Amino acid sequence: MKSDVEKSLQKFQKAFTRLEHIALLPRTDIHPEATIQAFEFSFEACWKCLRLFLRENGTDANNPRATLKEAFRLNWITDEDAFLEMLEARNITSHDYDEEDVKQVYESILSKFVKALKLLLKKLLEVFEQLK
Repeated sequence: MKSDVEKSLQKFQKAFTRLEHIALLPRTDIHPEATIQAFEFSFEACWKCLRLFLRENGTDANNPRATLKEAFRLNWITDEDAFLEMLEARNITSHDYDEEDVKQVYESILSKFVKALKLLLKKLLEVFEQLK
Protein backbone atom coordinates (compact mmCIF):
# COMPACT_ATOMS: atom_id res chain seq x y z
CA MET A 1 0.00 0.00 0.00
CA LYS A 2 1.30 3.44 -0.93
CA SER A 3 2.08 5.96 1.79
CA ASP A 4 0.50 9.41 1.84
CA VAL A 5 3.92 10.86 0.92
CA GLU A 6 4.19 8.59 -2.12
CA LYS A 7 0.63 9.36 -3.26
CA SER A 8 1.24 13.07 -2.86
CA LEU A 9 4.53 12.90 -4.75
CA GLN A 10 2.77 11.09 -7.60
CA LYS A 11 0.05 13.77 -7.69
CA PHE A 12 2.69 16.49 -7.84
CA GLN A 13 4.58 14.64 -10.55
CA LYS A 14 1.42 14.13 -12.61
CA ALA A 15 0.33 17.77 -12.24
CA PHE A 16 3.81 19.02 -13.11
CA THR A 17 4.05 16.74 -16.16
CA ARG A 18 0.79 18.27 -17.41
CA LEU A 19 2.08 21.79 -16.79
CA GLU A 20 5.34 21.07 -18.56
CA HIS A 21 3.46 19.60 -21.54
CA ILE A 22 1.08 22.57 -21.76
CA ALA A 23 3.93 25.07 -21.44
CA LEU A 24 5.57 23.55 -24.51
CA LEU A 25 2.46 23.80 -26.70
CA PRO A 26 2.28 26.51 -29.35
CA ARG A 27 1.01 29.82 -28.01
CA THR A 28 -2.63 30.49 -28.84
CA ASP A 29 -5.36 32.73 -27.42
CA ILE A 30 -6.26 30.11 -24.80
CA HIS A 31 -2.68 29.08 -23.98
CA PRO A 32 -2.29 31.56 -21.09
CA GLU A 33 -5.44 30.34 -19.35
CA ALA A 34 -4.55 26.67 -19.83
CA THR A 35 -1.00 27.28 -18.61
CA ILE A 36 -2.18 29.21 -15.55
CA GLN A 37 -4.73 26.53 -14.66
CA ALA A 38 -2.07 23.82 -14.93
CA PHE A 39 0.29 25.96 -12.85
CA GLU A 40 -2.34 26.38 -10.11
CA PHE A 41 -2.85 22.59 -9.95
CA SER A 42 0.91 22.02 -9.91
CA PHE A 43 1.57 24.58 -7.22
CA GLU A 44 -1.17 23.21 -4.96
CA ALA A 45 0.12 19.66 -5.41
CA CYS A 46 3.66 20.91 -4.83
CA TRP A 47 3.16 22.65 -1.50
CA LYS A 48 0.89 19.91 -0.15
CA CYS A 49 3.49 17.31 -1.12
CA LEU A 50 6.18 19.37 0.59
CA ARG A 51 4.04 19.60 3.72
CA LEU A 52 3.81 15.79 3.89
CA PHE A 53 7.55 15.41 3.30
CA LEU A 54 8.18 17.87 6.12
CA ARG A 55 5.88 15.96 8.47
CA GLU A 56 7.75 12.78 7.59
CA ASN A 57 10.90 14.73 8.49
CA GLY A 58 9.43 15.75 11.88
CA THR A 59 8.41 19.31 10.99
CA ASP A 60 4.92 20.78 10.97
CA ALA A 61 4.21 23.54 8.47
CA ASN A 62 0.51 24.26 8.05
CA ASN A 63 0.43 26.89 5.34
CA PRO A 64 2.12 27.33 1.97
CA ARG A 65 4.50 30.13 3.04
CA ALA A 66 5.79 28.26 6.10
CA THR A 67 6.10 25.08 4.07
CA LEU A 68 8.13 26.79 1.34
CA LYS A 69 10.42 28.51 3.83
CA GLU A 70 11.12 25.26 5.68
CA ALA A 71 11.78 23.41 2.40
CA PHE A 72 14.27 26.15 1.52
CA ARG A 73 15.93 25.81 4.94
CA LEU A 74 16.37 22.09 4.24
CA ASN A 75 17.83 22.86 0.78
CA TRP A 76 15.01 21.09 -1.00
CA ILE A 77 14.21 24.41 -2.69
CA THR A 78 17.16 26.30 -4.09
CA ASP A 79 15.37 29.47 -5.20
CA GLU A 80 13.17 30.63 -2.33
CA ASP A 81 12.26 33.87 -4.11
CA ALA A 82 10.87 31.99 -7.11
CA PHE A 83 8.64 29.86 -4.87
CA LEU A 84 7.40 32.82 -2.85
CA GLU A 85 6.67 34.54 -6.16
CA MET A 86 4.74 31.42 -7.21
CA LEU A 87 2.68 31.65 -4.04
CA GLU A 88 1.86 35.27 -4.80
CA ALA A 89 1.08 34.41 -8.44
CA ARG A 90 -1.24 31.59 -7.35
CA ASN A 91 -3.05 33.98 -5.01
CA ILE A 92 -3.40 36.57 -7.77
CA THR A 93 -4.79 34.14 -10.33
CA SER A 94 -7.08 32.44 -7.82
CA HIS A 95 -8.65 35.61 -6.43
CA ASP A 96 -8.28 38.44 -8.92
CA TYR A 97 -8.42 38.13 -12.68
CA ASP A 98 -6.72 41.33 -13.85
CA GLU A 99 -5.55 40.92 -17.45
CA GLU A 100 -2.15 42.55 -16.87
CA ASP A 101 -1.51 40.40 -13.80
CA VAL A 102 -2.47 37.30 -15.75
CA LYS A 103 -0.06 38.22 -18.53
CA GLN A 104 2.76 38.72 -16.03
CA VAL A 105 2.03 35.44 -14.23
CA TYR A 106 1.88 33.60 -17.55
CA GLU A 107 5.31 34.90 -18.56
CA SER A 108 6.74 34.02 -15.15
CA ILE A 109 5.40 30.48 -15.43
CA LEU A 110 7.09 30.02 -18.78
CA SER A 111 10.33 31.81 -17.91
CA LYS A 112 11.07 30.51 -14.40
CA PHE A 113 8.32 28.66 -12.52
CA VAL A 114 8.40 25.50 -14.65
CA LYS A 115 12.16 25.24 -14.20
CA ALA A 116 11.97 25.78 -10.42
CA LEU A 117 9.19 23.21 -10.03
CA LYS A 118 11.14 20.71 -12.11
CA LEU A 119 14.21 21.10 -9.88
CA LEU A 120 12.09 20.62 -6.77
CA LEU A 121 10.39 17.54 -8.17
CA LYS A 122 13.79 16.02 -8.94
CA LYS A 123 14.95 16.77 -5.39
CA LEU A 124 11.82 15.29 -3.81
CA LEU A 125 12.20 12.11 -5.85
CA GLU A 126 15.74 11.82 -4.46
CA VAL A 127 14.56 12.49 -0.90
CA PHE A 128 11.77 9.94 -1.31
CA GLU A 129 14.27 7.26 -2.37
CA GLN A 130 16.23 7.98 0.81
CA LEU A 131 13.08 7.59 2.92
CA LYS A 132 12.42 4.09 1.62
